Amino acid sequence: MEKEKSIIVNSLDEQPVEKAPEAGPKNDDMQDMGSRVVEAVKRLEEAGQTEAEVKSGKEIVPNFTVDPKNYPIFSRQAGNREDFDKKIKSRTLSINETLGLMAGRTAETVAMLSGDVPGVPKADHVIYLDKSARPVSWLVNEFWEDFTNEEKPEETFLAIDRRPWFKNVGIETNEHQEISDNAGNWRMATKKDFWDHFDALPEEKQKDFLARIRALYIEGGIETEDVDTIMATPTVLDGKNLVIIDEVSRSGATLGIATGLLARAIGMEDKENGKTGLKSVNGHVFWSDLFKKSDGGETQMGNAPVWYPSDPNDWRGRGVKDINPEYYERLYQENPTNENRALKFGSMVIGEPLNLDEEPGELSRKLKDEMKRMHVDYRRGKVLPTLPQKARFVKKKMMNFLISQGVEFVPADKVKGNPKAYINLVEERDRVE
Repeated sequence: MEKEKSIIVNSLDEQPVEKAPEAGPKNDDMQDMGSRVVEAVKRLEEAGQTEAEVKSGKEIVPNFTVDPKNYPIFSRQAGNREDFDKKIKSRTLSINETLGLMAGRTAETVAMLSGDVPGVPKADHVIYLDKSARPVSWLVNEFWEDFTNEEKPEETFLAIDRRPWFKNVGIETNEHQEISDNAGNWRMATKKDFWDHFDALPEEKQKDFLARIRALYIEGGIETEDVDTIMATPTVLDGKNLVIIDEVSRSGATLGIATGLLARAIGMEDKENGKTGLKSVNGHVFWSDLFKKSDGGETQMGNAPVWYPSDPNDWRGRGVKDINPEYYERLYQENPTNENRALKFGSMVIGEPLNLDEEPGELSRKLKDEMKRMHVDYRRGKVLPTLPQKARFVKKKMMNFLISQGVEFVPADKVKGNPKAYINLVEERDRVE
């Protein structure tokens, strides 16, 4: 049976799927024009064209389309667009636009992790925030070699969310994660609110929270649950660059809380004073969409990835269950190792593992299968990705792959009437079905 693990790097028994074809060159020295022509001839001959037709300029127009029937989950993805009167409205995206956006946002995440974003060092370790960022890890792992030549960072998962952590520090919020001032006015709770309350906690309470996170990153587990001992024990994250991935962001509170907790739990490296810890901590949001104003004037996130549940109590479809300290207590009682003691001690920030074979509806497995199918279609030239703007090498690699498929990147004055121009292909891709 397939089991997702909460902290330990994934070790999945993958379900057999069709192997994706190679996605082109694997280094920055892209193939010369002659080899590209050879590849184009081979590709077009498979489509029914001859070498003579290719040389005569009669190349087919790239056709980035997939069958929506193959993507029942992704076909439900919604997105925001401005209408003619400048109001932001939500609509169901075409499957071609959805896959293009998913590929593009995966490329942005790979760029963030591979050191391809200016000012952000290459990640040695990545933490995906459960539950909804776990599927992001599936996409990143599926597409990593298509977008970069760098080595993948180590990965773990932590269930850090603003809702329980506001409560942990004594902040009472309503169902919209808003707090009320003395005059009865409601506003969104922020990461500043969190840290003001956290810093006001007794020092021992602060240290207890941090030790429970730190214990999960002590090699071999913990021999004792003594907080001072745990905080003095080296971690596997010492000396590393860390990136934390969240799936969506409304106020930035969750990511601000998570990055701050890890920075304090592990500590920050200070070589001049002989202090070990993280070299850097950075955060990244996978899904960003246009924001809209509610009737009350509050800014709200318009849409989220299709696997993000409308019911916050529904844990299905993301490869892991809810936080369940009782599960890890039983695990330790049955097998009292130092590793299991660390899991028990840190169980407030890790979800219960899920056997994908036993999940009601097998939603996680079905989502993973669609991601694998999307990868196959990408390498076959059926997915037109949105290009990442901040990336350098990742963007160049994607563009060269598209060029090898017949896409043209031309000046603005040569776009009109050119069916192979990237911008025209994107407009065709985004046409509502």
